[in-house]
Amino acid sequence: MFDFFDYNFSSLISIFAALMGMAYPLILQAIQRIDGMYGSTKLAGYFEKQWYFCVFTWLLLVAILVSIITPFLLYYFGNYSILIVVSSIHALVVFALAISAFILFKYILMTTKPMMYLRYMENKIYGDNPPLTGIFQILKYASDKEDDELYMEASVSIGSYLYDYRRNVKGQVTTEVWTMLLELLKQHSKRDNHFFSSRNLIATYFLPMTERIDITDDEFRYIWQTVDAELQVDNKSWIYTYWTFADQYYRFTLDRYYDNDEALKWQQERFKEQHFMLGALLVYNGKYELLNKLMYFSNTLPPQYVLVPSTFILIHSQLRKLLSDKGNPMLMTQRYNMIGAPQDVSSDDFILRFAYKYSALLLIRLFALKNLNFAYNDPMSLPSISDLETVEKLDTEIYMINRLKDEVSEWFKDQNDLVNAIGSIAVAVDDVLNLCHKYIVQCESKIEALNASTEVDPEKREYLKSHLLKALSRYALTIPSKNEAPDDGYN
Repeated sequence: MFDFFDYNFSSLISIFAALMGMAYPLILQAIQRIDGMYGSTKLAGYFEKQWYFCVFTWLLLVAILVSIITPFLLYYFGNYSILIVVSSIHALVVFALAISAFILFKYILMTTKPMMYLRYMENKIYGDNPPLTGIFQILKYASDKEDDELYMEASVSIGSYLYDYRRNVKGQVTTEVWTMLLELLKQHSKRDNHFFSSRNLIATYFLPMTERIDITDDEFRYIWQTVDAELQVDNKSWIYTYWTFADQYYRFTLDRYYDNDEALKWQQERFKEQHFMLGALLVYNGKYELLNKLMYFSNTLPPQYVLVPSTFILIHSQLRKLLSDKGNPMLMTQRYNMIGAPQDVSSDDFILRFAYKYSALLLIRLFALKNLNFAYNDPMSLPSISDLETVEKLDTEIYMINRLKDEVSEWFKDQNDLVNAIGSIAVAVDDVLNLCHKYIVQCESKIEALNASTEVDPEKREYLKSHLLKALSRYALTIPSKNEAPDDGYN
């Protein structure tokens, strides 16, 4: 009776040894092949987390334990029924291990076929742990191999998921999304990086034309970092393509008016500010020919420049907004940090310097556009001065315009840069400076009127009132006791 179970045990041990002898070397080869094929350890890590690999590993441990215990049980128990149960359990474990090994080998073969592997991960993309990073590794592989079909399939898969994710943000997958986006930023930081250098995924993912999905401040900063990275590798065509998408996105998605829609108003202002600062970034990097293309880009006739301030009033308003933000320390650095710029307390001033320089260029551009202006307003109109302006604010205005005048003069010292930036149209420096001077005179006249006025400045009155009340609130009023009160004959 024991001979049957003995032979059965020996057969199962042989099968188990064969499975173990083939499976583990094959798994190690598969992991090395995945690493070598896709150039990343992330897909191998994803492979090791899959259920079929975990089940095989677990069954292998159980099979080892059962194979060690079974001969002792066969020797110890003489009861036929117990021997049948022990052998059956051993046989089932080895059978399950064989089936799991077959399934594992099937999936190992799948990893060698990128399109099939992509489809497998696409089926899991809307689960609790979306394999975005894994899909991105296939996207990178397709770019390296210049496989257009695979690249399009992977990029559409990621784009569809990001579209749904941004419409309904899921907190539990935020880390996975940003891990993938950081991988994308890394690819944009490389020069001549195949499809990543020619296909603008940032515009595709964040600037959809079909529906307005608000861009968060983190996403604005991510877009800025990507554009800066592409600029560092001198990928001018990518930047130009991004600008065309941004122009269309603003025109067709953001350029609307709704009463009391504060979210839309913030999106409009933030979007325009970011692309104003993109001009400053190009000035910082000396990319004047590219800046010229962006400043004169238009998709309409007559031409309109929705992302480039094209009147004195708009230039003044944008620069004044930046100066007001400077009151929030490091905000400008957080939003518009430039590669190679100082990373200390002077970083905001450094960035603002190029914002001034770009604003001065836009002022010069007004005179190059004066014969091409199709708007129903005068681009040279001076900004209006509110009756609520104070002397201190007007002094700030004068300082801002005087600094603009200095930057205008600097532009005219290097005619080559100026011609590359605005074209060959002749502009006289005195005309630009006189426009600035007119506004300074207007501010000075208002200051004189305020100084001559006998009215109390309402802003200063409120300031004194609030500070006096705050100071008085720190001292508790005490009621004098009878001994302390003066005796004037009253009872």
